Amino acid sequence: MIVTEGGKNVYPEEIEDAFQLETDIEQIMVRGYVANKETRSEELEALIYPSDDMLKRLGVSREDKLADTAVKSELEAIVSKINKGLQPYQRITKITVLDEALEMTTTKKIKRNVAN
Repeated sequence: MIVTEGGKNVYPEEIEDAFQLETDIEQIMVRGYVANKETRSEELEALIYPSDDMLKRLGVSREDKLADTAVKSELEAIVSKINKGLQPYQRITKITVLDEALEMTTTKKIKRNVAN
């Protein structure tokens, strides 16, 4: 659970569930980050591992995808679309494109404490 500056409780799993039908995203993990060091205000970041299908469609290899702006633009468009259906305090403000899949448990859940 993440507590926003306004005192709202944000459950990352609820936001991640909103992305379930997005085939361009293989994995997503939502976490809090300090957006303003002076006020210590926390906002939401999405760590996204794009699907192979998306990379193939864009003509980008897994090794080149971090440098490719088309990948980030596609993911930003998806996040923007999903954000419209979320409460303002649940909206993702930062995206990080991952070059490796997140570590999973045996029950196929992301190991949140391992992701950095």
